[in-house]
Amino acid sequence: MRNVWAVALIALIATGPSWAYEETNAKVTLVQSTYMPTTIAFTVDTGTPSCPAGTWLYWRNANTDNNRATYATLLTARTARR
Repeated sequence: MRNVWAVALIALIATGPSWAYEETNAKVTLVQSTYMPTTIAFTVDTGTPSCPAGTWLYWRNANTDNNRATYATLLTARTARR
C-alpha cells in the first residue's frame, strides 16, 4: 500500500501543464511570431480565473501547416480588432 501512495505522490508532483478547458470571449491584443513555425505566443484583453488577462498564451502543434493557419487567424483577429 505504501508503494501505491508513493507512485501517486510522484505522479502528482511530476504532472505537466493542465489541459483544462476554459472558454471566454476576448480580443487578441498581441501576436508574437518569434518561435514560428513551432509555437505562437499571443495575449488577449480578458482572462479567466486560471489565466488572467495579459498573460502569454501559447499555441503549439507538431503540424506546421496548422500553426500557420492559426497564426493567420490570430493576426486577422488582431488586425480586425476582434
